[in-house]
Amino acid sequence: MQLPFPAISEIPALLDATNWSWKRPSSHNRRIGIKSEWWIGVDEEGVEWLVKMRGSDKASREHTFSTLAQRLGISCQSSSYLLIPSPQAPPRLHTPHAEECQLALCLINEHAPTPCSSDCPLSSVFGKGLADEVIRSAELRGGFNHQDLVKASVLGFLCGQFEQSEFILSRSHQYVVIDNEFMFSGGPCLLDYGWFQSPHRQAIALQVCQMVLEIPDEDLAMIATPPLPYKVSSNKDLEVHLLAAKAEAERYVNKYNHT
Repeated sequence: MQLPFPAISEIPALLDATNWSWKRPSSHNRRIGIKSEWWIGVDEEGVEWLVKMRGSDKASREHTFSTLAQRLGISCQSSSYLLIPSPQAPPRLHTPHAEECQLALCLINEHAPTPCSSDCPLSSVFGKGLADEVIRSAELRGGFNHQDLVKASVLGFLCGQFEQSEFILSRSHQYVVIDNEFMFSGGPCLLDYGWFQSPHRQAIALQVCQMVLEIPDEDLAMIATPPLPYKVSSNKDLEVHLLAAKAEAERYVNKYNHT
């Protein structure tokens, strides 16, 4: 499934906001709400980016998880590391103790909270919980891939999430994983979570784990390493966390892969 925005591999790894213009967002995620510290940065080519001003630690967690998720084919919001050199730039000027190093997120054209047409494939989702049968119904009508819900959850438990990712629906009727900044808060715990024990979910969990095992350690190190001169304020070693996620994936496969 093609993403409704450029993939991380298609955008610069590091952006410099020296010559950007800034404005407050008028709309982004209706389900969660716009936060007061968010900004929209407009680059030299007129491209708009969402900048949440959450600092380099959360930026590195978000970007690392999203890069890994997209590597596995999960529909996840793209981002780029961002430098805001000037303390007088509006986002830094109006954010207490703001760092120079932040994250720029690709904007997503979000679907309205109501069906867009009489044959909108998401009409079976609005106003209902995201139970498996509801999401499968949307998929049969041409909507988003319901398995991404489970895949993102599996990856979150492999990556020691403090809280689960959020999601939005795009105008192209795709599910997009967002808000991954609380990943790598602890150790992996996929084996401890019983929700994946049903045959359907366990098969998806095994698929995700096997794909993680196929990623060379050198690639995981690259995913976890921001480009210079970007500096992360915390001493959290995301490469260690990714290697721990890979080890947990191997344990899960060894326990449940009976083929």
